[in-house]
Amino acid sequence: MDFRTYKQFRAYCWQDLQVYIDTPNANAARNLNVVLAGGSLGAIKHELEMALSLHQSCDDLSPRERAAAELLATISNHRAITWQREETPPSGNTPAPPLDESQAEELVNITKKAVERYAAFLPDSERKVLLDDCELLLSSTLVGSSASQEGGSPSIESSLDSLKRKAQEIAQKLGEEQIANTGAWQVNSSSICESVADELAKDSSTHGRQGPQSAGNVRTKLLAGWIFIPPKGEKTEE
Repeated sequence: MDFRTYKQFRAYCWQDLQVYIDTPNANAARNLNVVLAGGSLGAIKHELEMALSLHQSCDDLSPRERAAAELLATISNHRAITWQREETPPSGNTPAPPLDESQAEELVNITKKAVERYAAFLPDSERKVLLDDCELLLSSTLVGSSASQEGGSPSIESSLDSLKRKAQEIAQKLGEEQIANTGAWQVNSSSICESVADELAKDSSTHGRQGPQSAGNVRTKLLAGWIFIPPKGEKTEE
């Protein structure tokens, strides 16, 4: 689990648990976020301890808050284990030996189950987004673990990168067809995302745990940073 994935899942937990976490005011909460973003393994372990304490000892938690505490503890543990095995582990330490395939799969499955338990308390639209994110981001974690065991070959493409590449190739093709058929040249991720989602839906290998990729997920995740390259002599809108 990379830091971006950790931070994304953590944001869900934080919205439910911030009233319980021992940061007495908004400024202290922001400072903790800065420490985490700066790469403090100690801060991550501190959140792990707080989350475990909440989950085990706080009787005031609602079922959703209890699931959020479990998820925060799980992702904090996952991130700490992963970080110590990256090329640049915290505090200048030597990277720990990589997890074997079964260990990596077990770690991912534990996290997925915690995400699913928390997601059960979310509204349908939020639940689908979270579960789709979980499937994409944690699948790429497994591929990254395999790459590290095989020498960290940069030629191994994560499932998320592969899906992004496929979506962007489809977007480019659809944009060119749109120009040829209608003469319209305003092609960007917002204008094309629904058509790309429709095309991806035809290929079950691109589906997430909850089914086909939504247009919103295509626009914000798969086409993030994508720019249409118009045929020679045409204009485009970024």
